[in-house]
Amino acid sequence: WAARYGQWVGSARRAMDPQAASQWLGELVTVGKRSFSTQKQALNALVFFFRDVCGMEEVKLDVRLRKTPQRMPVTLSRKELFRLLEKIEPLYRPLAELQYGAGLRLKELVRLRVKDIDWEQGLITIRGGKGDKDRVTILPEKARGLLRDQIAYARTLYERDRAEGRPGVEMGGALGRKFSRAAKSWEWMWVFP
Repeated sequence: WAARYGQWVGSARRAMDPQAASQWLGELVTVGKRSFSTQKQALNALVFFFRDVCGMEEVKLDVRLRKTPQRMPVTLSRKELFRLLEKIEPLYRPLAELQYGAGLRLKELVRLRVKDIDWEQGLITIRGGKGDKDRVTILPEKARGLLRDQIAYARTLYERDRAEGRPGVEMGGALGRKFSRAAKSWEWMWVFP
């Protein structure tokens, strides 16, 4: 930021003038339309330049930073949502309905295991989600039938894999070492293999 400021100012003498810095920051805000965090970063860089490089103790940069307006998320109406879901191939519809209804990220959806679904309480436990955090979300009533069908399909694959002596699901790292037999147990099977 100091280099950009130096290019804008053009001379070393003028670069030492806090008013010139305020003018440059003002242009950065109004003309450059930079985000609030970018504006703060440039301001802090110039404060460092004046205090620590130029040795000025009292530096007053007169600039008003502009906050980036918060935008409302775009959402679908119920009618639009149902039309969208109807257009999805039947094979993938359970995934889409569950993902939307439970508020799952795609990665959370494909990592879902049989043991993570609590049918009685109507909950889904997400393990190692965004930020490697666990959380609990709802099991949507509308997705239950399709999800039961999907789990029945996963069960047939599971039983075929056991009959053919396949190794089971991936457990990952320490979990695989700690629960070595769990990779072949039904509870640890992927819902969407």
